[in-house]
Amino acid sequence: MVANSRGKIRSGPVRPLNLPTQLEVVQGIDKKPKSIGMPLHVDVTVVLDSWHIRTRWWREDGIINRQYFDCLMRNGRRVTIFLDLEKDKWFQQRT
Repeated sequence: MVANSRGKIRSGPVRPLNLPTQLEVVQGIDKKPKSIGMPLHVDVTVVLDSWHIRTRWWREDGIINRQYFDCLMRNGRRVTIFLDLEKDKWFQQRT
């Protein structure tokens, strides 16, 4: 019989893997992104999709109220960003 080669299983604190990073975004009157600082500004060719998420409204530590945009950039990149509607700030969260 072969001995168990695995180490002791440990559990640690839960931590997020990819925290959102704040972006500088120029937006139009319709609040849609027109250009995104990456770090130099690149124009948004088209917004492919957008959706709204509102959750955790019952929690004391704050709600999550975000408008997401899936953007095709002039340089060919596809970027998903969101506007935090509570803080009125733009972010990108990489997966």
